[in-house]
Amino acid sequence: MQRWLEGPVRANKDVLTLVRSYHEKVIRPQTYHLVLQLETALAKVGDDLFKTKQQFEWMAAENRASQKHSCALQIITSGWPQGMAPPNRLFQITWMLQQVPKVRTFLETRGFITEHTAFELRSSGTPLYSAPIRVLLHVLNKHAEHTGKSLVIPWKTLTLMEPSNDRGFNGDVVAWARLFYAEVDGSFGGRLEITPPMKDAMASPSTMVRPEGDSDPDLWTECWNDTMWGAQYDLARAESAAHKAPRDQTALTGKGIQKGKGRKHWSQTMVHNDSFMPYPFTLDVVTCDHIAFCWDECCQKVGKPEECAGDLGCSTYQGKPAVPPPVGDAEMAEPDDQTTPHTTFGGKGAAASGK
Repeated sequence: MQRWLEGPVRANKDVLTLVRSYHEKVIRPQTYHLVLQLETALAKVGDDLFKTKQQFEWMAAENRASQKHSCALQIITSGWPQGMAPPNRLFQITWMLQQVPKVRTFLETRGFITEHTAFELRSSGTPLYSAPIRVLLHVLNKHAEHTGKSLVIPWKTLTLMEPSNDRGFNGDVVAWARLFYAEVDGSFGGRLEITPPMKDAMASPSTMVRPEGDSDPDLWTECWNDTMWGAQYDLARAESAAHKAPRDQTALTGKGIQKGKGRKHWSQTMVHNDSFMPYPFTLDVVTCDHIAFCWDECCQKVGKPEECAGDLGCSTYQGKPAVPPPVGDAEMAEPDDQTTPHTTFGGKGAAASGK
């Protein structure tokens, strides 16, 4: 074999003979075996491979469409001052958008802006239905006895649990506040149940002094104004005071109001035509000795699903509830209303009328 390989090639015929022999003995068998393996694999896969390929193509196209949709609803801004908080940036952007008549008309025509939802576009975006619970969180975070404590909030049932030093599971935990919404006597309103300790925290003195030198009557009013109005609350009061001085001078001079261009913002005097806005519901604040809460949601919130009772519709005042067996169509007796008389707190939109 070695002697044959070292032999010289005498003519072109010898080259063609070598190439033909290599093709027949090496290349053709290898190609045949590869084709045979491919045909065997395709016979087993069938049309599933092509269906999967079509599905992947559809998912890729759907993903690209979703990305285009997200890009159309997002804007990238820059140049903000470093000390400007994100809620303040959002307020400025939404305020500028509402200055464009076409944008506001577009949203009003499609029902995105109404008397009740306009505030959501000019605030930090806090949902109106959960605003009272967020005000209570603000109260506890500002209160000296509860600052730094862990707060558990089952948002699905709008409940605020008792503050604690440990966020871990506590089988004897109780609720300090819960918010309900319902239609009563033809009007839709809210019912905020609070415990006496929560009431004491809400009634504690205010910690902020307003630019005019006065302060809010209590911590609940201060946190309500900060949460619901934000910086525009002080801006509106300053604008109203700046308007009042030249208006009072007209009674002495007989001339019109001598005032130039004022500050243009959404909290002008004409917007503050209702002390209950921007929270458009009647809120009753009721002091209760015990407040029921959803045990299963609380367990899931603290990462202990194994402690759940197995029924999200089952509530308790304290401790794990015993899930009652199915009772068919029999009506269960309503528990007694263990509440004390209603309590009244001040603040814009926060006054609770006793019944």
